Amino acid sequence: MKLLILFASPRPEGNTAQLLEKITKRFDDSVEVTRFDLYKMNLKSCIACLRCQKVSDGFNCVHDDDMQKIFDAALQSDLILFATPIYSFYCMPPMKMVLDRLVYGMCKYYGETMGPSLWAGKTIALVSTFGYPEEKASDLLTEGLVRYAKHNKLNFLGAYGERQRSYREPFMNEAVEKRAEAFADKLMAYDDSLN
Repeated sequence: MKLLILFASPRPEGNTAQLLEKITKRFDDSVEVTRFDLYKMNLKSCIACLRCQKVSDGFNCVHDDDMQKIFDAALQSDLILFATPIYSFYCMPPMKMVLDRLVYGMCKYYGETMGPSLWAGKTIALVSTFGYPEEKASDLLTEGLVRYAKHNKLNFLGAYGERQRSYREPFMNEAVEKRAEAFADKLMAYDDSLN
């Protein structure tokens, strides 16, 4: 399985990074991982110029930035894992930029004629960390990705999130580690379904 991780935390060793470490350590050699740290990349916001709609088989974005690398990796991946902290009810800014750029660049729906979704059939999943209870923190992003998947003709494999209740105690503990490993097993089971 080819797994693309889009990591959108400004804290390279923060809670989201800790979860990803536990998840990816669980993978066996059959998983080929490509990871982009979005905060370290040159990414610009979509300006809805529709240049991407002038071609039906490529990205064709007006911006000359690192987004082409993400576009190419997404097309080559079987599974795309969005990993982000949630500070105020949604993903971090660079992930939102990537989501917006991909929906336009991948979906040729908005030009003079209706075109295809170039990544139709791909599968996405979400890993998030937050401070509020899950039903008040990750619910909006999870629902947003469910709708995003439907619009893009993607499969949504599921969401996994962990709450940090207090900065006075460590985020990672045995219970969190077990849940992260269980989510990794779910991703690996998806890999098995590809064969």
